[in-house]
Amino acid sequence: AAQFLCSRASGGIVGHTFSNNRVSHVVDPYSDPRFNSDPDQRTGFVTRNLLSAPMAGLEGKPIGVSQAVNKGELPFVDNDLAMTQWLAEQAGVRMRRGAGAGSPS
Repeated sequence: AAQFLCSRASGGIVGHTFSNNRVSHVVDPYSDPRFNSDPDQRTGFVTRNLLSAPMAGLEGKPIGVSQAVNKGELPFVDNDLAMTQWLAEQAGVRMRRGAGAGSPS
């Protein structure tokens, strides 16, 4: 099930992804100094691996970040990275078009 957590664009893996406008693939988040474990601690969730992808508008500037978390027993592969980036790009464009048109649909 999808869950939404808010995070600042200036820190952590989300901030790194946003600032560099590139997908971040983190195989072992707890060994990555950028990883913020606070959401895991608050919810009891355990992040085992993640992909973090920038959502950008038509102009290519990031407006947010989406993440795929805990693929399962297998690691994320190149196809997962490509799909996560594509979905994030589509979401970013849709968010910008919706905001520009003043319509939430």
